[in-house]
Amino acid sequence: MPKKGRAQAITPAEFAVLESLCELGVGTVAAVHAALPAQRRVSYNTVLTQVRFLHAKGFLEREALGRAHLYRPKVSLDQARRKALTEFLGDYFGGDRDAMLALLREPSGS
Repeated sequence: MPKKGRAQAITPAEFAVLESLCELGVGTVAAVHAALPAQRRVSYNTVLTQVRFLHAKGFLEREALGRAHLYRPKVSLDQARRKALTEFLGDYFGGDRDAMLALLREPSGS
């Protein structure tokens, strides 16, 4: 569960869906599913769930089109990345960028 008062973070799978939708500009779940790269291909129902979560989290806008819905991004990929990094920074480094950067500068395997 997300912390109270904080928007839910985007997951890597949701980010892949957002990325495909950003490339399309606007699309249905079927169009997003078809646009996913082969290495990210999941079932239609999984994409539908991820799109619904992205909409609930405020990353997508939705417009009814008969029985289907058209989705479009409300945020850019950079905005989504920045939000994910900000949440990561807060969760794992208490918001201290210098501590995160110091860890990244350490040789791997330390």
